[in-house]
Amino acid sequence: MKKLLVILIVIFVLLSLTSCTQSERITDLTVVEAVGFDIKKDTVLASVQYLNLYSGTGQNKGVNSNITATVFANGKTIYSALDTIDKKLPDRLFFGQTKLIAVSEEFENKYKDELVRYLCNTRYSRADIYIVKTKKTAQSVITKAQKNTRVPADSIVKQLKKNNRAVNVNEYLGGRAAPTV
Repeated sequence: MKKLLVILIVIFVLLSLTSCTQSERITDLTVVEAVGFDIKKDTVLASVQYLNLYSGTGQNKGVNSNITATVFANGKTIYSALDTIDKKLPDRLFFGQTKLIAVSEEFENKYKDELVRYLCNTRYSRADIYIVKTKKTAQSVITKAQKNTRVPADSIVKQLKKNNRAVNVNEYLGGRAAPTV
């Protein structure tokens, strides 16, 4: 009987010492809504639109106010540019909510292979993210605040869907061209 009691106590103690060691709270992450890629002086310029959850805290900015912010960084590759952005912000980038990837035509022409690798082999990408190409800069698409929208990436995706121009990562990798905006 003592042996059984000791075994039960040991099991209880061992189970009580286990926990989620790699868990993170959403409040400890920077939630990415859109990513843009351009070329700047032979380097990749990455633009990241993220939810600025603390914007306007304690202030009444109105229902239609933008709750995002944008940060930019250069790098020799897509990954190095995103790593630089990750280091600029206080919290780690979280790409689980990303809705849009914008690329300039110049970027797509020069970095198509790297873009495909990024879309296929990274934790930063998902099949349901939409892709657009721009004649201007991806940065201008990412930073453009749509009228009466809280998250500009949402309104861009809604417009693409409304006009039947939405192309997601799966379709893009399958050979469908991204719409030019």
